Amino acid sequence: MLHRRRSFLLLEMLIALAILGLGAGFFIKIPVWMYKGQLQNLQQLELAREAPNLFIQIEQALKTSHPWSSLQQQRSPVFPLDDFIISYKGFLNATYKVGYTLQIKAENSENPLPHYRLLECKIYFAKADTFSSWEKLFTQKGKLTSFSYKIFISFVPKVTSL
Repeated sequence: MLHRRRSFLLLEMLIALAILGLGAGFFIKIPVWMYKGQLQNLQQLELAREAPNLFIQIEQALKTSHPWSSLQQQRSPVFPLDDFIISYKGFLNATYKVGYTLQIKAENSENPLPHYRLLECKIYFAKADTFSSWEKLFTQKGKLTSFSYKIFISFVPKVTSL
């Protein structure tokens, strides 16, 4: 007696493909997740590379743009650096707006001359595509990348002779 060998049904093939797809999903998900994490780390590294250059320009502008009397103990409002929009092409593909704040961390108030202050300068980077205003971004976690620098400055008032 001859037995006729039957072929696979379409339903059996679809079930086998679904099982293979679910198994392959786990093997594909992990490398994609790692790739996205590496891109975020690379963006952080690029911003960390840009921050010292911006700090040097802020430090030079501090002499002319921010008078001694305008500096405060509280965090200042964000001073936007509209001239600096940082763009990365290619696989990073991101554009950032840049701003900074100044805050007095310490000062000598007992000795009248010369005056010394320790300022903290925070440089903020915000993605341009999600940017609405600096103050709104301060309330949202994870939207700003910041780097902090300390500046030691002194001020000697001009003495007028009688």
